[in-house]
Amino acid sequence: MPLRIERSNKMRWVESLILLFFFNPVVQSLRGLQQASTLKKVQKLLGCQRAALGSLSEATQVFDPERLREIIGEMADKLPAITRDSRVSELRDVVTLVDGTLLAALPRIAALACETRPAKKSAGRLHTQFEVFRQLPVRMDLTTGDNRGAANEKAVLREHLEQGRCYVMDRGYEQFALFNAIAAASSSYVCRAREDHHFTPTEVRPLSDADIAAGITFDAVGRLGSPNSKRIEHPDHLVRMLHVRITPHPKRSTDNPTTVRLVLVTNLLDLPAELLGVLFHYRWAIDLFFRVFKHV
Repeated sequence: MPLRIERSNKMRWVESLILLFFFNPVVQSLRGLQQASTLKKVQKLLGCQRAALGSLSEATQVFDPERLREIIGEMADKLPAITRDSRVSELRDVVTLVDGTLLAALPRIAALACETRPAKKSAGRLHTQFEVFRQLPVRMDLTTGDNRGAANEKAVLREHLEQGRCYVMDRGYEQFALFNAIAAASSSYVCRAREDHHFTPTEVRPLSDADIAAGITFDAVGRLGSPNSKRIEHPDHLVRMLHVRITPHPKRSTDNPTTVRLVLVTNLLDLPAELLGVLFHYRWAIDLFFRVFKHV
C-alpha cells in the first residue's frame, strides 16, 4: 500500500509539471521542466517536490493522459473570451467553427518507430470544434483518415451536437440531414453551400446600406431543395440563403482577381445579413489553429 500511495503522488506531481509545461512558455524541454521543479515557488504552488529526470522519463509509460481530461476541461471553462465582436452581440449561441484536418505525417512517424514500412493508409483525421471568441478547441475527435462511414466529418459532428451553439461550416458539411439535426438540437448553423441548389424563396428581403457594403447581393427566406425529389431528405425548417460577393485570395487568383459569389445557408432568420457574412469570415480562424497545432 505505501508503494502504491507513493507512486500515486509521483504521478500527480508529473501531471502538475506537464500542465506547467503546456501553459508556461519559459519551459521548453524535459530538462527545463526538471529544473523548474527545483524552484521553491513552483514546489509551493504545485505541491510537488524536486523531480528527477528519471521520473519524468518514465512518465510516457506510467502516465495516464485520461486523468488530464477533466482538469483541462475545468481550466478551459474558466477561460474568458479573448475578444467579443460587438457586431455579433445579438447572437445568443456560442459561435463554434467546425472543420477537420488530415494528420498524415504524425502516424507515419509513429509507424516508423516500430515498423520498417508504415502502412500506406496510416493517416488520421482530427475533427475539431473551435470556439472562435475564446480561441479554444472545445472538442477534438480522432478517426481514420478516409472520411467515410463513422469517420465521415458530417457523421462525427452529428454525433456530438450540443444545444446553444452556432456551427459555422464550409461546404464539406453541407447536408440536409445535418441541418435538421442541428435545428433539432436547438442550435443554429451557417454553412457554405453549392450554387446549384434548388431554392424556393417565400420572402426576398431588402438589403440595407450595411449589407451592400459587406458584399451581400441577395437575402431571402424559403425552402431549400427540389420539392419534386422524393429520394433526398429536405430541411424540415425555413432556410435563409445569402449571396456574398468576395474577392479571392491573391495566391489563389490571377493577377487581376475578379469577385466571386459565395452562397451561405442558415437557420438564423433574424440576424442582419451583414453579420452572417461576418460569422463566416471568422471560419478561417480554425485553419490558423490547425497550422499552429501541426507546426508548433
